[in-house]
Amino acid sequence: MAKTESTPQKGIRTSYPIQDGMRTRAAIDPIILVVIAGIAILAVVVFLVMSSSSPPVPAVSAQRCGDQTLSYVNDNLATEGTTATLVKAEDQHGMYRVTVAYQGQQIPLYTTTDCTLLFTEAMEMGASQPGVTASACGDRMLSYVNQNLAAEGTAATLVSVEDQHGMYRVTVAYQGQQYPFYATPDCTLLFLEGMDMTAPEATPTPAATPVQTDRPAVDLFVMSYCPYGTQAEAAMKPVADLLGAKADIRVRYITSVGGTTVDSIESLHGAVEAQEDLRQACIEKYSPMKFWGYLAGFNSECYSTARTPESAAACSKNVTSALGIDQAEIDACATGAEGIGLLSTDVASAMVQDATASPTLLINGVEFSGSRSPEAYKQAICGSFTNAPAECETKLSEQQASVGGTC
Repeated sequence: MAKTESTPQKGIRTSYPIQDGMRTRAAIDPIILVVIAGIAILAVVVFLVMSSSSPPVPAVSAQRCGDQTLSYVNDNLATEGTTATLVKAEDQHGMYRVTVAYQGQQIPLYTTTDCTLLFTEAMEMGASQPGVTASACGDRMLSYVNQNLAAEGTAATLVSVEDQHGMYRVTVAYQGQQYPFYATPDCTLLFLEGMDMTAPEATPTPAATPVQTDRPAVDLFVMSYCPYGTQAEAAMKPVADLLGAKADIRVRYITSVGGTTVDSIESLHGAVEAQEDLRQACIEKYSPMKFWGYLAGFNSECYSTARTPESAAACSKNVTSALGIDQAEIDACATGAEGIGLLSTDVASAMVQDATASPTLLINGVEFSGSRSPEAYKQAICGSFTNAPAECETKLSEQQASVGGTC
């Protein structure tokens, strides 16, 4: 079961969990499953839903809303010590499209015309349909969800369609849960949930006191097809390369193991993720020196394009072949009891440490809540040594991922 961040890290960011291939209500991701490769760098904002019972707020001008949005971004989302600037605010599809400049990029954000809900990463559903009814928009959105977001072999059903903040709020049922989506009044753009810009900022949780040991145990819990998990892996790789065996840095996988066969493994993003989790767990065991190289290769070459078990397996073999990993050994592990045992161990560890979101980083059992950058990870791990090794003096990149949510 995915969870959202109770205390989001400081930084312009987005998050969305995915239920067997479909993004869920808890948050959203800039990296849309079907278009992830082309727009990953544009996504910048985490989304929380505003109650449908909230009283209506009169529309404000585009310029005023742009100023309010910029203020919200800088107060709540921008990394400490950095600021965004307003480029323009304009009417678009019955909403305001607010473009901000941040760290050398121009980022498009979307708000309702009452300037209460903030969205990003619109999914285009088709040509404009002025005057479209709520019912027709609900049907169109459901069709889009089932064709583009639902996992293969599954389908969502329509629950309700209602007007909210000048948009259509469409709720669908999917695999036993209900998820809200939003559409522009002309039913061309689809969003997941919106951040309530009128809500008070959450009080930050103080950083936990590190536990120090001679060789820190570092557990990075991920799902192999969670975009935020792959971000964390990319940030951790330089740290693992730097510290080597001086710290016990391990990737663990968040799954559910219901039996003794591969088919009994369930993962949030479906069978493609469950099978890749198995392969990665086996590679980590049998080829630990090449494991981080495999993650980098798979995430670069396969993650965004290989969306079925068959295509992922084929792409994975290309990566293992390039790295000289024994494919037969990995296949034997990943398709048998050994791989299931590895994931079962991770399941037990996740339960003990209450790691339910991807990524979750625990260092000597203490959850890390800082920024996702190599330097931040290194500092946290080095602070958990009884006597930090000389490698800890090496400065790593402070560049953090452009998004910072969880699955």
